[in-house]
Amino acid sequence: MQSRECTISVKRLPGGGFHASCPTWPDCEATAATEEAARQAVEQAIDQLTRRQAANSAKEPHEPD
Repeated sequence: MQSRECTISVKRLPGGGFHASCPTWPDCEATAATEEAARQAVEQAIDQLTRRQAANSAKEPHEPD
């Protein structure tokens, strides 16, 4: 997985489990049984989104200067 600079917030849920999210990527959030699993799920989602963005940017034609 590529390294990304992003603050991931993890909160314990009242009913059990953990919720992780990243303010930089509002669509990247996860709920899991453990703090580490929630954090890893958000890291993977961010990695997938940034890879997709990079692939789409490479496909777009560039305007000549």
